[in-house]
Amino acid sequence: MDTQVTENVTQVFIAELQRTRQQLTDKPTRKRTKKVNVAPGKAITVADLQNNLNAAEPSTSVRTETSHCKKKQDTTAPRKRRRRNSETSDEEELSEGGKLYPGLVMSNDEKHEETEISAMKKRGKFWTWPNPPDVVWYRKNQIKGPLNPPQKIGDNLYQTNLKS
Repeated sequence: MDTQVTENVTQVFIAELQRTRQQLTDKPTRKRTKKVNVAPGKAITVADLQNNLNAAEPSTSVRTETSHCKKKQDTTAPRKRRRRNSETSDEEELSEGGKLYPGLVMSNDEKHEETEISAMKKRGKFWTWPNPPDVVWYRKNQIKGPLNPPQKIGDNLYQTNLKS
């Protein structure tokens, strides 16, 4: 009996709400119907729905394997580059032709006092990693010093503060 009263009050409230909304907006409202999965050719009643809800039992299954579940990786975090034979920072500031460029130390050659660096190229007011990579051996006197890692601004766009 309580459910019937509640349903009647709900229906009256919704009808009143729709009527006042239609008066204020002067637009007819659409009546939405609930979709029920019923096999073709079969009929279903409200009593059948109530019986199905009351007869439903909670699931008692327990998952035993969790090894195939993968943790969602954060794709917004900047990619970290692996360090290769460098005692200083991965990011270096180098000078070529009087201009400063940020780059990544790839390897060191202590015998010839040279360092292999993958340099970035300027793109507007930001820096980007060129494709194919610009990997060149530089003398120690061309390398100005370590840098803080560049901040990722967009897809393959980085911002860095070069010491002029």
